[in-house]
Amino acid sequence: MQPTEFIKTTSQLSAKSATGVKLGPLDVVRSTFADRGVTGFYRGCGPVVAGNALKAGTRFLTYETIRDLLRTPGSDTLSPVSNLFAGIAAGCIESVVAVTPSEAIKCVAKPRFRALTRRTRLIESQRAGLATSGGSMAMIGSAIRTEGFLSLYRGLVPTVRYNLATSAQGGIRLTCR
Repeated sequence: MQPTEFIKTTSQLSAKSATGVKLGPLDVVRSTFADRGVTGFYRGCGPVVAGNALKAGTRFLTYETIRDLLRTPGSDTLSPVSNLFAGIAAGCIESVVAVTPSEAIKCVAKPRFRALTRRTRLIESQRAGLATSGGSMAMIGSAIRTEGFLSLYRGLVPTVRYNLATSAQGGIRLTCR
């Protein structure tokens, strides 16, 4: 996931750079491999992996907990409506606890186009050749110090709205075993 995400985002951001020259995916692969080797594609993937693990853990733990609370005593089955509710609630909680903060760590909104455009912090810093002493954790700490803790929750409402739709389907999918 990380190499393809890196290639896609770097290619998308290249058109927005100061030079305005758009790099295609193959150009990104060539230049990254030439500059940093294979490890260049995985640089900064620690926070992405940790965020994905937190998302999945939050969703399944929350879904299972809510499902068990909704189950009537002595019954192994749950109504479709209760399954749907458990899925939606799990998705909303996942949005607040894991999705929005992990995306905020990965992305920073441009002031002029806050709702429309995002630049990936970790990938953008690598593309720009910025050295991050202390690695990803130092970059996260610096962002929180300069922008505040609540900056991790920019975009919360659209993220919750999006997860409402996908979680409704997820609640149904999680129950089909």
